[in-house]
Amino acid sequence: MPETFPPAVGQLYDPTRPGLPEGMSWSLSTRGVELLLSLGDPTPVEIDAVGGRTGPARFAFIEQPNVLLMCFRLGEGIRWSAQPWQAVRQEEGSPPGLPGADQPEAHLRIHIYLADAATGIVRAHGTVSWPPWFTAAVRAAIERHLAGPQDDDLAAEEIRDLYRRWPSTADMVRERADATCRGGAQ
Repeated sequence: MPETFPPAVGQLYDPTRPGLPEGMSWSLSTRGVELLLSLGDPTPVEIDAVGGRTGPARFAFIEQPNVLLMCFRLGEGIRWSAQPWQAVRQEEGSPPGLPGADQPEAHLRIHIYLADAATGIVRAHGTVSWPPWFTAAVRAAIERHLAGPQDDDLAAEEIRDLYRRWPSTADMVRERADATCRGGAQ
């Protein structure tokens, strides 16, 4: 998550660097929750998916001792995808956790950015929310994760084991997710 004001569509995601590595990343921080998709030449369908125009967003997570596997689907435009998250890999300045611990009944806003990897320019921005019960489940998993070992080698093994058993993220979510939810509109 950039340290500057939230980027707008048409601006650099990170004003300190043009271009971003292709991939996706989650920031699960007490400052806010953000999903960044950095894709080479995003398609109109992907742009529409981030904006919520291809159907509702869905979220899931799978807790392992050394890693959380954060899963998402954005309507019909971006099928189930997963990204590992570890507190030790959280960007400096973004304390691991979730905001709103003092408001457990509130929905938690999630910012989703789609940036063109080659240019670093934001092509789409959407917001959805997690319901309170899902937020509580993720918050508890993060707290257990912070208290655990966070061993990189074991985390990689845990992820490999999950994908050996469930090669498809959609199947893994359906059969193994610790919690799933539909994102609410903001």
